[in-house]
Amino acid sequence: MTHRTCSLFSAALAAAGIFAAGAGFASAQTIGSSTDVFKVNYFANNVAAAPDATVRIDNPGLTYGNICAMVYVFDNDQQLTECCGCIQTHDGLRTLSVKHDLTSNPLTGVVSNNGVIKIVAAAATSSACDPTANVSPKSNIRAWATHIENAKGAVYPITETEFSDSSLGATELANLQAQCSFISVLGSGHGICTCGTTEPVPPVLTPAAIAIFGTGYVAGGPGLAAPGSADGNFSLISCPAVACGSKPFVTLTGQYPFPPWLPDTAAARWIGPDSGGDEIAADAVGVYDYRETFDLTGFSLGTVVISGFYATDNSGYIQLNGVTVGPASSTFTSLTPFSLTSGFKSGINTLDFFVTNASGGSLNPTGLFVEMSGTGEQ
Repeated sequence: MTHRTCSLFSAALAAAGIFAAGAGFASAQTIGSSTDVFKVNYFANNVAAAPDATVRIDNPGLTYGNICAMVYVFDNDQQLTECCGCIQTHDGLRTLSVKHDLTSNPLTGVVSNNGVIKIVAAAATSSACDPTANVSPKSNIRAWATHIENAKGAVYPITETEFSDSSLGATELANLQAQCSFISVLGSGHGICTCGTTEPVPPVLTPAAIAIFGTGYVAGGPGLAAPGSADGNFSLISCPAVACGSKPFVTLTGQYPFPPWLPDTAAARWIGPDSGGDEIAADAVGVYDYRETFDLTGFSLGTVVISGFYATDNSGYIQLNGVTVGPASSTFTSLTPFSLTSGFKSGINTLDFFVTNASGGSLNPTGLFVEMSGTGEQ
């Protein structure tokens, strides 16, 4: 036995005496109902020549939330050799290697060939599971282990059993935490097992603004563009005029069609097809397609919402990625609200506002006014 092993073993014995003394004051009764919170199984023939054994853990989702699997690994001589706490998501399967996760980093430096694995299902109070203190047993968990049986010739047969459900006493829970705490404090990194592999942990999503802007903004926002300048974010995809430009312009104010158009606001400005924004003209009758693109890379599509208000001269409707969505607009004297919550795709999306300019008199302007913003989680 090495000097390190002797020292740690002696300290462990001394600590165990303290744990046992303290436990003498604890009740021998089980903790609460204790049903379905304490799982026990064994491992054997954990030697280099034998194949690896595995432990698989599942949270069936009784409370449809995360729980902790507090894992305690004992040598067959009753010594706690490794311990760790593993977060377990509902309906997820965690796989641990006996050789690499549960026995490769023992407190004493001596790998156990045979031993016992105990798992306590506990409430998850944070992103980390601490097996050393404040473990609050909570149903429920399921676990299975493969077993490396005695070799038959050069072959080690493998079997599998479910972990047994055992009653968890207050004394046992106190000792498990105390011994694991001793390992954590004095083991210098030894004695801490690892949690193997699992399904990807659901990312923590953070609300974020989507880079989408209403009409009349400079490119990329957030400032409004000057009247008469080109809109920085919308493109004019098609129009009935022969000389249709690729960009709409911010409509000049202080002249017709203000009124009868709604006035600009601090959140948007009217745009139209005429260069320089002068809408004192007879714009061509027909359909104008105003398009803005926006990028949803990194966003959780189910959380995306784009909402706002729009007005059109004369009538209009919205398409998201080529599909008609939201309510139609039929006026330039009031705003039509809209809210889009589906139909999005990862990456670049297109939002088109189709505006129909009806026939009119010598002054027949057309235009689009949109106030909008978008949010999502990423």
